Amino acid sequence: MNETQYIVGPLEQYKTKIASILSEYPEHPVLITLVRLADRITGLVATTPLMKVLKGFELLLEKSQEWELYASKSLSIAEQLAVITSIILRWRKIELKNWPQMMSSKEQDHEKKSAKWWFQIYRAVSSACNLPQDSTSLHQSFFESMETFIQSSSIGEFKHRLGMLYSFHLQMISERDVYGLSTTSHSVLSNILLNVYHHYQQFLPSCVAPPSMTSDI
Repeated sequence: MNETQYIVGPLEQYKTKIASILSEYPEHPVLITLVRLADRITGLVATTPLMKVLKGFELLLEKSQEWELYASKSLSIAEQLAVITSIILRWRKIELKNWPQMMSSKEQDHEKKSAKWWFQIYRAVSSACNLPQDSTSLHQSFFESMETFIQSSSIGEFKHRLGMLYSFHLQMISERDVYGLSTTSHSVLSNILLNVYHHYQQFLPSCVAPPSMTSDI
């Protein structure tokens, strides 16, 4: 059964109760707002993401509590709010249960987005390796480009972009050791990649979700 189907009955009961009160206070702005919110939620299709419906329900609960705060016993909607609250709690538990899967999917998305930069970094490194030995200003330009690459990253891509620079550094070390590639530019660029990596690595813990967010739920 689609989770959104659980709201049909409770929402109709809620609307019936509000309509009954509204007949006594037809111009009351809070009641009019509640009717509009309830109608908007009712109009959501069955394929609407559950979390979007949840946000609507939470807003409805918040606005309803404004009425309940001052309502007399005969005008109370406490019974309807209790049902709405139980549905919200149910959906929040579902959200927490699915959180690891959601995080894993997001992580894969960030990794794919970061991978698109690989060829650009490869071209930048390859071009810089062919610079004249005394190209200090051009090496500085390469350093600034690598910094911009990291600084412009979203939080989700940060780890992957940083790892990409370290991978290129290791590749250049391998080329030096295996193939004897050890020009001045090659060494400078390798050190630039390593220095940028080490500098921004200190910020990595704040960009990665704590283990409790992904494994302890």
